[in-house]
Amino acid sequence: MADIRYPAPLMPGSRIEVPAPSMGVPDELQPRLQEARAALVAQDYDLHLREHVSRGGLVPASAAERAADLQAAFVSRPGAVLPPWGGELAIELVDRLDWPAIAEAGSWFVGWSDISTLLLPLTLTTGLATMHGANLMDEPWELPTEFWRWTQVAALHEGESFSQEAAPFRRSRP
Repeated sequence: MADIRYPAPLMPGSRIEVPAPSMGVPDELQPRLQEARAALVAQDYDLHLREHVSRGGLVPASAAERAADLQAAFVSRPGAVLPPWGGELAIELVDRLDWPAIAEAGSWFVGWSDISTLLLPLTLTTGLATMHGANLMDEPWELPTEFWRWTQVAALHEGESFSQEAAPFRRSRP
């Protein structure tokens, strides 16, 4: 494995690409998607919802289309790539992605659940640090005081650190 390299700190004004490599967001949850988007826009981030995000179902597109869209999200060199949430079939993308090209972008890749299926090979094959943290649809939730938001962690500069402790709950509605 290569030495771990960290993406540049996420700054206000940074673009955040939102692809759907696993599941998209069905119609009935579009208001929540817009609320999550608004939460990050209010923090001065430039959110770009990609083509498949607003498509519901087990998967929003074929594996080839989802892989191409995820690849394109990274190639555009955003500050971060943040899927709406996990799902079940991100594994279909692993052999379809150009991991060195994705790492070349130097962007934060953030998520959990099924997205972990993509975080691990990116870090192990290229040495680019990824972040096991909230997905976009978690954004409007209030976190316990013991937790840091992924945006706070991604904004840290080289040499800075943080600590996080176990919390009494994972999240609650604002």
